[in-house]
Order: sequence, then C-alpha cells, then structure tokens
Amino acid sequence: MDTKKVVLITGGSRGLGRDMAISLAKKGLNIVITYHANTQAAQETQKQIAEVGGQSIALQLGIPPILIIWSITPGSDTMGW
Repeated sequence: MDTKKVVLITGGSRGLGRDMAISLAKKGLNIVITYHANTQAAQETQKQIAEVGGQSIALQLGIPPILIIWSITPGSDTMGW
C-alpha cells in the first residue's frame, strides 16, 4: 500500500498553484490539482510534475460563482449557515 501523502491544490494548473504543485511533487508528495476550464494548462502541469518524478491527477471542477456566508454564532462553537 502506498503511504505517500496527497495534497490537493485548487487552481493548480497555472501560476502559484502550478509552482506549488511542482515544488511539493519534488518533495515526494502525490498531487491532485483542480482547474476550471484550461485543460491544456492542467495537462502541462501534470507533465512538469512527472518530469520531477511526481504523480498527479487533474480534476476539472467548474463551479459557478456563489456567495457563501460563514458566521459563527456568538458563544457557540458551531458554524451557522
């Protein structure tokens, strides 16, 4: 059984997310990246991860803009919706 740690990086197909994914792959972590629409960029990130000896998967997660309001009820340890 593979006991490597897995890291999930949202927006991992480019920019800072890509840099972080490659850096963590160099340290031996398995990588899961998510991306919105740019499949080519996600595939390029996976290629670069493989080049440093890492393993990865890419998940397209196109989530429409939504507003989530998190609130903590005063005096409570629970989050209200």
